[in-house]
Amino acid sequence: MVGIVLAAGAAERMGRPKQLLPLAGTTLIDVVVQRALASRLPRLVVVTGASHTAVAAAIAPRNVEIVHNASYLEGNLSSLRAGAAAVGDAEAVVILLSDMPGVAPECINGMIEAWDRFHPWAAVASYPEGEGHPLLLSRTALERSLSLEGPKALWRMLRLAPHGEVAHVEFDTAMPIDVDTPHDYEVLLGAWPRVETRPGSR
Repeated sequence: MVGIVLAAGAAERMGRPKQLLPLAGTTLIDVVVQRALASRLPRLVVVTGASHTAVAAAIAPRNVEIVHNASYLEGNLSSLRAGAAAVGDAEAVVILLSDMPGVAPECINGMIEAWDRFHPWAAVASYPEGEGHPLLLSRTALERSLSLEGPKALWRMLRLAPHGEVAHVEFDTAMPIDVDTPHDYEVLLGAWPRVETRPGSR
């Protein structure tokens, strides 16, 4: 099991590198990394792209592997491919986003527990508002994702999967805030720290 943090985006809607926005005395990316390292994940790969030097410096003290995606302008799938190339023959991966610091260690552990219990082809987090991150991909699902193209292609793959292949891991708190715009960031600051989640699965 390996965690992959996608942290390569250019943050065009934010107008500045959102990975480096201040939060809890550090940066968004550092909070995401710290929370992942506090989970049961034995290994963490962070894929950088835009602002590579600054993002790498922000997490330099952490025990992570940093992979630079030079093709980051091609979108998240290019970063997923870069991360997949770094994880080798891992049985499964948990996909995390650098702009969702509200994903708690307990949430990540819930995904890992789903893998331990069911070994699903893939799994998605399920909140009262609907499906969201983090995602879990088995090795076979990860390999299939590498040939995808287009916006939301990974979600499309998961939603079109045969019944029973994708597990839904339920969490009883609000979906973590996805920081895409200055307004999202203000909402995040107003909501931080968030209540931790208690997972279940179905």
